[in-house]
Amino acid sequence: MTEDPAPPGRSPCPDDLAGLSGRVEGFEIFDTHVHFCAPERFDYAWGAREPESLRLADATDYRRATFGLPVGTIVAMEAVVRADQIEAEAAFFEEQSRIDDRVRCMILGTAFETRADMRELVERVSRSARVRGLRLLSRYARNPRFFLETGVAGLIGRFADLGLICEIGVWPDELPNVADLARRCPATTFVLNHAGKPDIAGGRYAPWAADLAEFADLDNVVCKMSGLVTLAGAHAGACGTFDPYIRHVVRVFGADRVVFGSDWPMVEAKTSCAGWAAIVLSALADRPPSEIRSIMHDNAARIYAGAPR
Repeated sequence: MTEDPAPPGRSPCPDDLAGLSGRVEGFEIFDTHVHFCAPERFDYAWGAREPESLRLADATDYRRATFGLPVGTIVAMEAVVRADQIEAEAAFFEEQSRIDDRVRCMILGTAFETRADMRELVERVSRSARVRGLRLLSRYARNPRFFLETGVAGLIGRFADLGLICEIGVWPDELPNVADLARRCPATTFVLNHAGKPDIAGGRYAPWAADLAEFADLDNVVCKMSGLVTLAGAHAGACGTFDPYIRHVVRVFGADRVVFGSDWPMVEAKTSCAGWAAIVLSALADRPPSEIRSIMHDNAARIYAGAPR
């Protein structure tokens, strides 16, 4: 059973760090979704459409943006660079880890539609201690179902053998496709980015909620609580907008299969990293401290193995 979303603006959002008071104690936040960008070095798929976002965003900037927020571990998330720049982006992430030693893991991009050597690339990057997985995105694909092709799904099915997880970003109506892939690759752990991108701005809650619940029935899937503020349009300024979405994610996945991600620097279009963390914690105010710790730290430490627990 799903609940209907609250009317936008029902309650005000908590103020950034003030909204975290008493909710993050005895642990540090594990931020699983941070985009480091360097437009002078890389060509980004979204650059032409969002030229205002083309700015340097490195570990020094993230440290400033999260000052006062108790982040202990950072996952560097690929930012959709050109297909031939994937390994160069990995080197850029290594540079960020030298700037800030909290950058302990990275997720790299994929280019199954344009690179014939993806199998070799996957095996090569899997040897890096910091590479924890690769990400599939339907948004920029010619065929949004490309990951269901036999050769691609077969390689994804080997991720666990290579010590990799599979991050995946799709639109809500594509959730059944991801469920199909997860069933075909039962040994691979899938991390659904941005909670499956519900259409919060358009108020299309019910279809997303039903498909997400069905997806959550699979044992090898995890949901990332990230990116929702950029999906809310004009409703992003009120916490009540997000409460039903956040609560539904935790209800269907359980507190042991949800992780937190800031989606920095994209989050700053609507709020701060601390503001997003406060929104999540406000929605889960009735949850016990042990579940909050699981969502904000422990689950990610387990899933992104090799990071401190």
